[in-house]
Amino acid sequence: MVAPHYTDSEALTHDTFIALMNALAFPGRVFTLPTASTDESFRAIADTLLDIETSYYTPDAEWMPYLERSGSHAQTPDQAAYWFVPNRLDLDLVAQASVGTMLNPQDASTLILGCQLSAGQTTVWRGPGIQSTIAVQLAGIPEQFWKLRQQMIHYPMGWDAFFVEGNRVIGLPRTTLVQE
Repeated sequence: MVAPHYTDSEALTHDTFIALMNALAFPGRVFTLPTASTDESFRAIADTLLDIETSYYTPDAEWMPYLERSGSHAQTPDQAAYWFVPNRLDLDLVAQASVGTMLNPQDASTLILGCQLSAGQTTVWRGPGIQSTIAVQLAGIPEQFWKLRQQMIHYPMGWDAFFVEGNRVIGLPRTTLVQE
């Protein structure tokens, strides 16, 4: 069987999608995006996830023009399907992110957060996709984020998150338990 021939753009979004799905399937593991920098990674993730049927939120005015070109709809923090936060994370805003409902948990937000991987506070993760536990270090994610996440997530409701630095990504599905 011959593999399909992708254009460069199609290959980028395909490879980005595979990295994101693997990151959620195996929480806490670092996966490589087909990009060179954090900005390129955020653009590739936006190109992969956003289309005319989705919505986004970003607190970063510099990212608005890029996200708008996807045809996706800018939304308020509580309504956006995808959050793009390449820099400073404001926990008051994150508290507004949708966790979905018991009837429609798929309406929850997915957070794409810039941070520093393999540095900073160590957390211990366990749950589906993790053999026993895994220690994860993320610098630039406020310590209070973990407490907020614990308060907000009541499976099946809750956010999924991707932590991005350079061309590396770690996924955190709502099913993963995190201990500080």
